[in-house]
Formats: sequence, structure tokens, C-alpha cells
Amino acid sequence: MVVKSKWKQAKYLPQEGRSIICPEDGDSLRLDGYCSRGGGFPFLEWSWFYRDEDHKDRGQWKLVPRTCLFVCDVCGEKLGWTGSCTACHGSTKQTNRSTWRFTGDDYEREGGHWIKKAGPTLACTREENRDLMRGCFSLIAGANPDSIQWPTTIDEATKEEIARIVEKQHNTEEVPF
Repeated sequence: MVVKSKWKQAKYLPQEGRSIICPEDGDSLRLDGYCSRGGGFPFLEWSWFYRDEDHKDRGQWKLVPRTCLFVCDVCGEKLGWTGSCTACHGSTKQTNRSTWRFTGDDYEREGGHWIKKAGPTLACTREENRDLMRGCFSLIAGANPDSIQWPTTIDEATKEEIARIVEKQHNTEEVPF
């Protein structure tokens, strides 16, 4: 059974001359929401929750996960923090996978901030995706990471990160993502 909340959410946008404080480190954010001290966008943001339009002034502040602020340059829909667009896959030809790309920058969560790691990139091919998943499944099954034939496009740092996540999963019941 799905329970609908009676609370509505209103984003608080900074205005000229006013500032918003980063919930992670207490530094003032720029107008675009960037935290200079943390070197990225805060993972959490303050939002105002209220019950109905007549009582917008009566509510409460809550910290909620920040959604990506950027939009796809192809279709205008919101991007994910990885730079991916689930609406058009960064292509005017959505049925042609070879044209798919990540139109936005790639951000990763470090501590309490989204930090930019890379610019826009092409999505992997179906074959690269299949080979990468085969390697991941081999790790999950207990294979030695050095014995796996990874796709040639995968660098050593990515292989080590995949192995670390799988090892963490083997040692705990915690979901690593």
C-alpha cells in the first residue's frame, strides 16, 4: 500500500544579497549552490515542507538529498549526477545505442559533496557493457581480479574500485551503492 504524504516541498532558492549555508561544512554557498570549501555541490539541501497552499508560512525545514542541478543539452530534461539523461540518452537517435553519450559532467559523492570527476563522455558499447558485467559477475562468484579478461577500455583504477565494492559486499550485508 502506498501512503501519500500530506506534506508539500518547496525549494529554497538563494536571492542576491542572501546566502544559504552548506549543511555539510557550514560554508556559504554560491548562488548556483556550489560550496567552495567542499569543492562541489552539497549532497544534502535544505527544503521547506508545508501542508497546504494556505499555510505555506507554517511548516518545517528538512534536509533532503540534492537532485542534480543540470539539464540535458539535447532534450532539456534533468540529468543524473553521472551526467546521464534517462529521457534521450544524450542522442537525437535514441534507438541507435552507438550514439548514446553522457551529456553532462560526471560527479561522484565524496563525503558530503558531489565532486566533478570528468566531462561529457560516450556511453560504452553493448559489447563493452557485456564484458564489464561478465567481469563483475566473475568477481562476485569469487574469481581472482587478475585472472579476469576485462574490456580494453577499462582502466586499472576502475578495476580496483569494482573489486573493492564486490569485496565490501562479500564482507557485509550492506548495499555498496
